[in-house]
Amino acid sequence: MIQVSALRLSVRGRGCAPGLAALGAATILAACADPGPGPVGEPLPDAPPPRVETLDGVRHVHSPGPGERLLVYGEPGDVPLQLLFLNGRPATPLAAGGAIWADAEGLRAVVFDDHGRVARVLQGATEGLPPLTQPMFAAARGGGFVAMETDGSGLYFRDGSAVAWLDAEGPGPTVGDSALALVTARSVLEFGLGPVRSSEPLLWVRRPGDAEPRPVGSVLRPREPFLGQLVNTGWAAVDRASRVYFASAVRPELRAFDRDGAPLWIATWEPDVAIPEPTLTPAGGSLTPRFTIVQHGIVAGPDGRLYVLAAVAPQGKASRLLVFGPDGRLERASDIDGRLALYADRGGHVYALPADRALSRTGAPPRAAFRPFSLPTLDGSGTIDLGAYRGRVVVVNFWASWCGPCRREMPVLDAYARTLDPAEAVVLGLNEDADPADGLRFLEEIGGVSYPVAAGHADLKAIYNYRGLPYTVILDRNLRVVRSIYGFGEDIGPIREVVEREAAGSDDAEPGT
Repeated sequence: MIQVSALRLSVRGRGCAPGLAALGAATILAACADPGPGPVGEPLPDAPPPRVETLDGVRHVHSPGPGERLLVYGEPGDVPLQLLFLNGRPATPLAAGGAIWADAEGLRAVVFDDHGRVARVLQGATEGLPPLTQPMFAAARGGGFVAMETDGSGLYFRDGSAVAWLDAEGPGPTVGDSALALVTARSVLEFGLGPVRSSEPLLWVRRPGDAEPRPVGSVLRPREPFLGQLVNTGWAAVDRASRVYFASAVRPELRAFDRDGAPLWIATWEPDVAIPEPTLTPAGGSLTPRFTIVQHGIVAGPDGRLYVLAAVAPQGKASRLLVFGPDGRLERASDIDGRLALYADRGGHVYALPADRALSRTGAPPRAAFRPFSLPTLDGSGTIDLGAYRGRVVVVNFWASWCGPCRREMPVLDAYARTLDPAEAVVLGLNEDADPADGLRFLEEIGGVSYPVAAGHADLKAIYNYRGLPYTVILDRNLRVVRSIYGFGEDIGPIREVVEREAAGSDDAEPGT
């Protein structure tokens, strides 16, 4: 699988003041609760009108540009708001108002109230279950909330506490949701290189009472067959009328469907620089896809419009907020730093705040204790007891001889382990082979590792319920889970960053606090 990393942000906040102030790529107008915001946008007199035509019974709308320049305001004051995007990722609207957002970097989900304030932080894990590895989507479900992984499964929370892991409700990751429908699409955050059959749908929609997801739309056919999965990746949204929208990840295109799955319209817009179609390029003896994520998410706003976070140049970051009307016309747009927290009110006013300011009430995540172990070494010469490492930062790596990605990761992890001060941080390997001899042969083939390795005798998955191999868990000095990573490839950076932070700080809190 190919994974696309989430964006990060480090921006300082700003107080409410009159006049104009630069923030990110946008011009942010300061707005307080009194006297209230000004106009939603400024008309662009020279804006070319949309081109509208009907092809095969479907309305096509092409917008060369917006009719208005969207005005973006700063401090919103105490007004009803819906979070749209944060750190470049869309939030899911909630039926009662507000939104929920999956924090992939923080391994948590954050619930915002109907005034855009943090109402609840969902994190941690139940005893014997893994924490979130990298939540990509979050939604309300069954009187609680669920934070979903890339495979579509999710950790279910009720009354603020983790209750259970839920199996995937659709054939892929969920990317759009409302109280009226759950929508599944192929995700550009993790996709495979492979063709799609012409009979496959673009989306799967599951409404209350449906026994199975219903197919919606038809897949798009790429120029190169092995890019079929990639070309059909994207984001989805559901509005209050139960209409379903799809924003292509790699094309400047939106599609709308009615509640029965019939196509309503196809809308296209023009980036500043033409963005080429995805291609396959030979690199290192294999074919590598080259593409730009053109649209980074779509959200149905509280004013009945569609908000799309987009890139406007090849290999560009999310830098423009597009506002589409319910008929597919591009009404307004503004350059914006996509990593900000972006909100909209019922009148269509858009507000932007630094992400750290929007999350300032989340606090430090509580940490679940990692289940202790005392296991024989892989060669049978001794025992490895996790408790003996209390007081040090511990990197626990689960692996097996039959795990192909483990063969690439372990030499990288070993090179990193050799740089650590053993009095401050250590790496421990947990082998999942039923026969330790298989693990020993594997280590010989890769040249061995310098850190201790224990034999799990194929019992570890039943104990730790990890999602798959390779699986790495970083523990603080009190042997509590700080972060879990399902495959890091050859990038040791995320592990190094957490270890250095934990080793530099003091951690005297009791487990579970």
